[in-house]
Amino acid sequence: MIPFLIAGALIAGAVVVSAFWKEIKSFIQASIERIKTHLIPSMIVGFKTYLDTGNATYATAKALQKFFSKNERGNWQETIVTREIPASEIPEDIRRKADRSNSSVIDITDEVQTELHLEV
Repeated sequence: MIPFLIAGALIAGAVVVSAFWKEIKSFIQASIERIKTHLIPSMIVGFKTYLDTGNATYATAKALQKFFSKNERGNWQETIVTREIPASEIPEDIRRKADRSNSSVIDITDEVQTELHLEV
């Protein structure tokens, strides 16, 4: 009984796809064209990552990431993402860098890039 239901569903699916193939094909082509013209040109070109500890004795820190991209009109766009991080989750080398720094905001772009194996 179940094999007949599965076979019937497959046949019905094939009939539906064949009946609407032109619409499906045009939708896929339009989607690909939109990706080419809108999404790919606005891909992220670069990023910077900062850690804001506030002071030397911090329980949490703010991670700020700035992403730079170009939109479809060719204008530069900056997107900033911020999140709170408990000090216990900050890697030891970055924590040491923050402790040595005179500033409460440090640039950790190189460390993030190395850790994630990114090329910018």
